[in-house]
Amino acid sequence: MAENLRVSHYHNGDIIPYVTNRAEWSELVTGACDGRKRQEDNRIFGYFYNFYAAADKRNIAPEGWHVPTDDDWKELIEYL
Repeated sequence: MAENLRVSHYHNGDIIPYVTNRAEWSELVTGACDGRKRQEDNRIFGYFYNFYAAADKRNIAPEGWHVPTDDDWKELIEYL
């Protein structure tokens, strides 16, 4: 990938809620994201996604990509 992931919708068009209140994150049981800004120009350079957004069947990864599965991680570990 050439840049950090910054999607605000699942592949089916549903919105991924943007939650900036850190206290709310531990209470969430649905997908959410939050942006991180660069200090020098205050531009968002990527989003953080919670587990629910990453694991959602509606998919947040760009076309041709996917969120790594447990098998993907095991394959990487075996390779290394």
